[in-house]
Amino acid sequence: MKVKSIRNFAFAVLALSVSACAMQPDADDLARKWNPASEEYAKALESVDWNQADVIEVVLFDNHFSPMLLSLKKGQPYVLRFVNKEKEPRMMVSQDFFGSLAISGEEDNKIALMGFDMEYIPLPEKNAKTIRVVPMESGRYEFRQAAYFDIFRTGAYGVAYVE
Repeated sequence: MKVKSIRNFAFAVLALSVSACAMQPDADDLARKWNPASEEYAKALESVDWNQADVIEVVLFDNHFSPMLLSLKKGQPYVLRFVNKEKEPRMMVSQDFFGSLAISGEEDNKIALMGFDMEYIPLPEKNAKTIRVVPMESGRYEFRQAAYFDIFRTGAYGVAYVE
């Protein structure tokens, strides 16, 4: 009996592993999904005068974001400056927030990607990252900070509302 249940367990693990691989999008799909160069996103960025954009600074300190609530308007440009005052590198992580933004194509504005449709901004210790964005989709989006080498060890939490 034990051999049969071990075999069934091994088969279940193998089946889950294979199905997880089959469900992963290929690199081309990811590139299309996260590419801010879509026509609609590109048009939103064309005529933006970044000197006139609202600047919002989000500071990460003592395992908190300040402010922890961002109120943004769809189609309006923003310069988002994320400041890490922690003694260790962190990541600002979101499941869908960054993907809802048209992000200026400048090299410094790149958003990194990892598996699970997770997007993040690396934040070195005692440093800042600035991105220029235009929100493209209304909604409520959550973001959080994560330890640089352990995305599941989370702390600070925030919400962005786009009207």
